[in-house]
Amino acid sequence: MATIEEIKEKGFQFLRKLYELSGGDESEGFDVSRIGEELGYDSDLTGDIVDYLLEEELIVTTIGGGDTRITHEGIQVVEGT
Repeated sequence: MATIEEIKEKGFQFLRKLYELSGGDESEGFDVSRIGEELGYDSDLTGDIVDYLLEEELIVTTIGGGDTRITHEGIQVVEGT
């Protein structure tokens, strides 16, 4: 199981990838499993990251993660770094 520090660090990488794919557009949705695979994360880590980002309201997703979008707050986090 991943530590919270690892989830936060890799969660930011995940969020940045989602931002890049969407061009910062909140209406563009993507599959979380594909993003996780592109970043080299296994399905368990991807699930932990998605749960964390959802709790922080940085992403929104449909059941199953088939359509995950970055939120305005998520965009602000990425652009603020």
